Amino acid sequence: NRLGVLFIIAVNATFPIVMPFLTLYYKERDIMVRERSSATYRVTSFYVSKFTTYVPIALVSNTIFFIGIYFISHLEFDAGKFFVGLATFFCMSIVSVAFLLMVGSGVKSIEVGFVVAPAILTIQLLFGGLFANPHTITPVLRWIRWVNPVQYGFSSLTQNEFRGMTFTCSQGTQCYQTGADVVNAYGVGRFTTWQNILFLLMLAFVDMVAGYAVLRWKAKPKSIWL
Repeated sequence: NRLGVLFIIAVNATFPIVMPFLTLYYKERDIMVRERSSATYRVTSFYVSKFTTYVPIALVSNTIFFIGIYFISHLEFDAGKFFVGLATFFCMSIVSVAFLLMVGSGVKSIEVGFVVAPAILTIQLLFGGLFANPHTITPVLRWIRWVNPVQYGFSSLTQNEFRGMTFTCSQGTQCYQTGADVVNAYGVGRFTTWQNILFLLMLAFVDMVAGYAVLRWKAKPKSIWL
């Protein structure tokens, strides 16, 4: 099941990155907040260093997973599709790092973080495009897709994988004849592959800015207002 494999790739760009790094970041954040009163740390330097440290670790470790699952699952053996899929996976990983920094900066305790982060990630996965078709989601919840990195990532991976594919249907059976039919049936063709990647980078930027703003507010000395 190609769609299942693509969704597993999207899942691996969320939980395995967010949860381990969240614990580490929270401990380091507490040290920075405690020491900032003596002018030992700058919030900007701390925040940027955490991002630039976590991203390479997340990319290197998860690239091994992506390469393995890509060829073991016999996804399209096409260099262009492979590198576009890898770029999508990288962007999703970057969003996850930005997300964990935002959550880690805002929560009061690591226990709260372990409740908030999985809850948000679970909602993102449920509305990611495999379990709930964007065309059939109630209008009350349809706005979630606009802020859902899993939906953008899964859409990009699906379009990239099924682009140009055709299927042979046995007589008397109902099936999809082309890859475009699969994309349309699952409602993941709203944006192109590269547009989805752009949206992922935009979400990463928004999470980074929001996390920085929250951290700067929480880490400010009591003697100053901002």
